[in-house]
Amino acid sequence: MPITIPPLSKPMITSHQNTLIKKLRKLRQTKERRAQGLLLLEGTNLIEAAIQHGHILETFCYTEQWQTRHPQLWEQVVAQADRQEAVTPEVIESIATTVNPDGAIAAFAPTQLTLTPPDPLSLGLMVERLQDPGNLGTMIRTAAAAEAEGIWLSADSVDPQNPKVLRASAGAWFQMPIVGCGELGEAIASEVSKR
Repeated sequence: MPITIPPLSKPMITSHQNTLIKKLRKLRQTKERRAQGLLLLEGTNLIEAAIQHGHILETFCYTEQWQTRHPQLWEQVVAQADRQEAVTPEVIESIATTVNPDGAIAAFAPTQLTLTPPDPLSLGLMVERLQDPGNLGTMIRTAAAAEAEGIWLSADSVDPQNPKVLRASAGAWFQMPIVGCGELGEAIASEVSKR
């Protein structure tokens, strides 16, 4: 049965200076993500992964073109997101960190994540001083495919909540526990001593 998309019930956001849009744009910075307690999800795949893992989106922005291309996902997201806003493609571009965003962006609170690695760990990944967000996202994806139980990340590594990390993880970020370690050597020694 085809899905009928209802007409917009409120005006579309067209201004880059809109308060909500400025707030979302700030989520590209680590200090703002921490201050607001929100993460930026860019694109259909990440938004779909968040929904599949039961996360509630605080804000969901989409273009009419995206809504037309993804009517079933749109219905799912709108049914559970706290706030939904139709925006112009130009507004999506002003928020996104990608060059060609696909028309959907959301913000959600990572405090909903309660994943913790088991203790002791059978298979895990320990990462030190990694600076490239794309590489961390790839490692998360690989660790999930290998059924690792968690990732330990040194404090001097890239922020695991960086939008580029989330994108590069292709949704695996939602299922892989990541623990920040002040002293990775101590974490390794602790794991070894449990053997």
